[in-house]
Amino acid sequence: MRHINGVLKKNRNILERLYIEKNRARKHIYERKIQELGFIFNFYTHTEELEDGKICYYCYDYGYIPIKQGELAVIKVK
Repeated sequence: MRHINGVLKKNRNILERLYIEKNRARKHIYERKIQELGFIFNFYTHTEELEDGKICYYCYDYGYIPIKQGELAVIKVK
């Protein structure tokens, strides 16, 4: 359980960093960049189906939405 929570926290911290960077420069993040930072896509705390049918994957209070092939939008729960 500690290992899983450690991975989730690392994923959350990566999303937080990318969210802050995103607000400074760009809107979308490339999937390969997030993987290079050590993000593990199979670990998330919960999901939410959005109105447009897309799925948002959350790691605590940050999440990502697959936009198109290889690109993600990073969001924060308010």
